[in-house]
Amino acid sequence: MLRQFSMDFAANVLFGEGSVASAGEVALRYGRTAMVVTCPWPDEQVPQFKRVLRILEDAGIRVVLFNRARSNPTSALIDEAGAIAREERIDMVIGLGGGSAIDTAKGASLCYAHDGGVWQYTYAVDDPYPIFPEKLLPVIAITTTSGTGSHVTPYAVLQNTKLRVKTAVIATKGMMPNVAIVDPEQVVSLPPYQTAVTGFDVFAHAFEAYVDDHSNPFVELLALHAIKIAARNLVSAYKDGTDKQARYNMAIGDTLAGMCITLNNTSMPHLIGQAIIGKRHEITHGQSLAIAYPEFVDCALPFYESEMAKVARLFSPTLKHVNDGEAASALKGILIAWQRELGILTSAAELGVSEEDKEAVLEETLRTCAFLTQKARQSRAQVSAMINRIWYQRF
Repeated sequence: MLRQFSMDFAANVLFGEGSVASAGEVALRYGRTAMVVTCPWPDEQVPQFKRVLRILEDAGIRVVLFNRARSNPTSALIDEAGAIAREERIDMVIGLGGGSAIDTAKGASLCYAHDGGVWQYTYAVDDPYPIFPEKLLPVIAITTTSGTGSHVTPYAVLQNTKLRVKTAVIATKGMMPNVAIVDPEQVVSLPPYQTAVTGFDVFAHAFEAYVDDHSNPFVELLALHAIKIAARNLVSAYKDGTDKQARYNMAIGDTLAGMCITLNNTSMPHLIGQAIIGKRHEITHGQSLAIAYPEFVDCALPFYESEMAKVARLFSPTLKHVNDGEAASALKGILIAWQRELGILTSAAELGVSEEDKEAVLEETLRTCAFLTQKARQSRAQVSAMINRIWYQRF
C-alpha cells in the first residue's frame, strides 16, 4: 500500500539580509506594547540587540525588556515572564535570540492568559491543562542564531530544576510564532562554539525527521537540503563568522530543518539529550545532541541503511561510487570527524554529568521514547548500552 500522510504547516517568514529593519512595521500589526525576551546579551552581539530595540522604539512601540532568559529556560523563569507581561498589559511578545529566548517568549505568551504555570501544560504532566490557542498573545521571533528552528515550530522546550526534568509544552498550532524574521546579518557575530552547537542542531533536526518511519516526501526534500547546507557550510561559519554566504546558507538550513520537525518530529538523540540536560542544565542543547550521535547512528543503521547512505554522500560525494551498505557504514566516522573539526566531540562524563545520574537519564529516556516508531524504538538493554557508551566514549 502506498504511504498516506498529513501535513499542517503555516509559518510567515521574512528572510534575508536587512529583513530585521521590518521589525517595527511587523510589530505594529499587533499593537503598541511589546515584551522583548532575550538572554543576557553576549558582548559580541550587543550591537545587533540594540539595533532591534531601536527599530521597535522608532516605530512607536513601547518596549518592555525581559533580558533574563537563559539557555535551557526554566518553568519558573517563564512563569515570571508571563506575570510581567500581564502586569505591563502587553500586546505581543518578541523573542529576540536563539531557541531559548524564542521558547521563553512562547511560554510567556501562554502564561499571559492561562492559569496554573507553564509546567502544567507540558508533556511531563500526566493530565496537562488544555491550551486555548485563541487566548495566546501574538509572538514574533527574531533569530540571532542558526540552529534551533524554534521560529518555525510549535514547540517550546523548558526544564524544571526542582524535578531535574527537561520537556516541552504540548505542541499546538497556536504556539507557532505569528511572524519569524530571519536576518543572517544578526548572526555574523555569534561566537564559534555557539555557531557549532546551534549548527549541529540544524543537522540533527533534519536527520531525525528524515531517518524515521513517519517521514514523507516533503520532509525528505527539506531534510536532505538542510543536511547538505550544514555539511557544506557549518565549518566555514565556525571558522570565519564573517563569512556572509555561509551564515546566509546556515540560516536557510535552520529554517528548513525547523520545518522538518514541525512536519514530523525528532527522535532518540533528542530524548537522550533532554534527559542529560535535565541533570546538568549548563550543557547546551546542540552539545547534548552531538554526544549522542555516534552511538545513535550505530544503533539505527540496520533499519535505515538507504537513508543513512544518502546522508553520508552529502558529506562525502565520493561515496556515490560505493554501495549503500558501505556508504551508510561510513556515516559514523564522518560525523565523528565533523564534530572534532567543530570542537564539540566529547562524552557525557567529560561534560560533567555524574555517574549517579546515568540511571535517571536511562529511565527518563525510556519514559519518553514511547512515541517513537517500533522500528526506531530500542529495548531497555539496548538503550542502557547506548547510554553507557555515550557516557565514556573515546575517539
